[in-house]
Amino acid sequence: MRAETQIWDGPVRAGTGGDNGGNVALSGAITALVEPLFGLAANRTFVLEPTTPGGAPSSYGSSVRLGVSTSGTGSIEIGAPVEAAQIALISQERVGIGAGAGLRATGAGDSLVVAAGRRFRNDAGTDALETTAGGARWLLYIDGFDGLVGAEPASGNFDLYGRLFADTPPSLVTYGGNRIIYGERPVLTITGETLDKTYGTAVTPGLTVAGLRPGDSLGTALATGPDVASDGAAATAAVGSYATDVTATPSDQGYRLDLVDGVLTVDPALLTITADDKSRIYGSANPPLTASYSGFVLGQGIADLDGTLTLSTAASQASDAGNYAITASGQTSDNYAISYVDGTMTVGKAALSVVVDDKSKTYGAANPPLTATYSGFVLGQDA
Repeated sequence: MRAETQIWDGPVRAGTGGDNGGNVALSGAITALVEPLFGLAANRTFVLEPTTPGGAPSSYGSSVRLGVSTSGTGSIEIGAPVEAAQIALISQERVGIGAGAGLRATGAGDSLVVAAGRRFRNDAGTDALETTAGGARWLLYIDGFDGLVGAEPASGNFDLYGRLFADTPPSLVTYGGNRIIYGERPVLTITGETLDKTYGTAVTPGLTVAGLRPGDSLGTALATGPDVASDGAAATAAVGSYATDVTATPSDQGYRLDLVDGVLTVDPALLTITADDKSRIYGSANPPLTASYSGFVLGQGIADLDGTLTLSTAASQASDAGNYAITASGQTSDNYAISYVDGTMTVGKAALSVVVDDKSKTYGAANPPLTATYSGFVLGQDA
């Protein structure tokens, strides 16, 4: 139907001839005083052309409902402004709104419903969909995220997911306000942090979030959480690997959750056992060997280690003067990485006195044998 001006004041039916029904193309300044029914046959197209045959702008105005439905590969193309009390455009394939066009519903309730199927193309800007009555809203259904082409209508509210028009008609959409509703469900991946810490220290594992769609937040996507916890987070957690467990539950917005645990690795604390330096004099017995500990955490001490400390040196009572290593070994622990540091046994020289003996003789006599006395020999040694 193409005319510069059209007034519909009687029954309007189009495209209802079963598989034999044809495409519908409208143009002109249309005023509908009755509720038209455009129920197209499968794979047929409805087009509201942007201009009349004479080149004047087309428009559609009505105080009643405008309903257009197609099936199969049939599409709906709106090339001119449409205003009606109620507007319902239902397609399994595509709904397009051209530049300069738009849909305005003046009635109450769910007065503007667009079920676009596979593709919604919007060249009319973010205000292409509008309701004017108090409390009224528009709902836009699109099967998948890649089905939105052009400008996203500004709903002022977060989108909903996992709801196809056939399964969730407007009466089942419990969230209020204008909404874009996708059949596809996004995946929100929440991953517990993977980190290392040292035994004796406490940490608070974090998490990362990926997959939130624009305009959404954790507050809209989740009913509870996200929370992350690990048995390895406390300072007292023993050396080993622990999961960083992530917990969360989705809200009715429609996200699917992929909760990925991280790994917290508790590494051993460093403990140094140092053999203390010792010294003695040649010929003396070695003094008691001792060691010092550095690196204990959590108020722990020697009693928290396994094994027995062994201290040894190659220096014996008869060893020559000089420096000898003192080595430590023998202790182990699951929670400490033990390193041993050698000490030094310093063997000093023993003091030895040699005193020349006094002698005497008579004048004219030969000197007596000269002798000396030794003091300080050890270990049964002598000159």
